[in-house]
Amino acid sequence: MHGTARHLTGHLLKSASVFILSLACVNSVIYAQSLEEQAREQIERLEAMVSVAESKGVYVEREKMTLRTADFFLRCANLDEAHVSANAGSFKQLPNFKADANSLAEGLPDFERTEVIKILDDAMERLGLILDGTYTRTQAPKVDYARARLQGDAIFQDGRPVFLADHIWKPAIPEFQEFYGALGSGYLSPSFVINEGGDISPKRLSELENKPTGNVGYIFPETHRTCNWYREIYNNLYT
Repeated sequence: MHGTARHLTGHLLKSASVFILSLACVNSVIYAQSLEEQAREQIERLEAMVSVAESKGVYVEREKMTLRTADFFLRCANLDEAHVSANAGSFKQLPNFKADANSLAEGLPDFERTEVIKILDDAMERLGLILDGTYTRTQAPKVDYARARLQGDAIFQDGRPVFLADHIWKPAIPEFQEFYGALGSGYLSPSFVINEGGDISPKRLSELENKPTGNVGYIFPETHRTCNWYREIYNNLYT
């Protein structure tokens, strides 16, 4: 009887040791996994959840936007990691960041990756609550920037007012316009005028004439800059 007890105790201790060792190995793997790998793994998980949600008719435009944002900023992180010196130079030009420019530039890539992981975690948590029935989601209307029109002091689409949220000064390519807005925009500056006769810079004129049309948008007028030729002629106004 005592021999059986000793044998059982030894077996349990051996099993416990194997279990603890296994946990240690798992933790080591997780710890060794880079932030980039963690983020990519989270992207795959969210993509799988989106597929399940779509098959159930759940509106997942927000999660698709999160996936696009995550992929974009992971690419930014890799680019920033390859250009630490250039970023440090940019930070040094900003008074609030000048003293810590080098450390900020070095930490920027992992900061971006950490933030990507956060938005992916949040998206999975929200979508999980919808999939398990805790919450429901109403589909939001998708704004077509080519059909939206200015009426009075409001913008309408199909007879209904719409609010156009947009991230300005982004490249006008489908990758960004699909989720971040597709407002058309223009930039006008007094510096476009190249002489006292009022001639416009050929380059700027060509940009304006060849700008794609179709989307509702806005004009950003620059009012602070003056032309070099103007300053030379009317220099007495600046003394």
